[in-house]
Amino acid sequence: MLVRQLCSRSFALLIVLAILYAVLLLAGRLTGLFPEYFAPWTVAAVPVLSVLLAVVWPGRPDLKAAASATDGYHQTKDLFLTWSMLSGCPTEYAPLVGRDAERTASRIEPEKVVPYHWEHPTLTAALTLGALLLGAFFVPTLDPFGHVAEAKEAQESHRVLEQTRKATEARKAQLA
Repeated sequence: MLVRQLCSRSFALLIVLAILYAVLLLAGRLTGLFPEYFAPWTVAAVPVLSVLLAVVWPGRPDLKAAASATDGYHQTKDLFLTWSMLSGCPTEYAPLVGRDAERTASRIEPEKVVPYHWEHPTLTAALTLGALLLGAFFVPTLDPFGHVAEAKEAQESHRVLEQTRKATEARKAQLA
């Protein structure tokens, strides 16, 4: 049950983080403000973060939801839901409902009550990560505000200045 919850939370977080990554990737590349942060290897951060957050995320199954799912699958006419609501109340019906619930509980197979279908989420996650990789490789960096051109120009002038300084050092060494 915990593995299913972890996988479900991890998948949901992966989709949310992938959407956030895609928005930031497009914003960074199409505006040219921060394109260097989205190298293709950074796509790997999305599934890693989703698993880490899913592990850290405090989550417990809701007792009433589990009881309702069990009642729905076994068609027990809200026996487990009633037992979950009566378990803390001192009523005369609680022992009767508890006895019936315990008797029925021995026949419950949790895998059938709440099955985990891993195929669709796995395929969706793989396609999502593939789309992010394609975006990281092929979305061009545009420069509508001139920031990328300024940065390249500053880098080029720094390179020329460094070459000039080295040439000056070499001339000083020859003259000395």
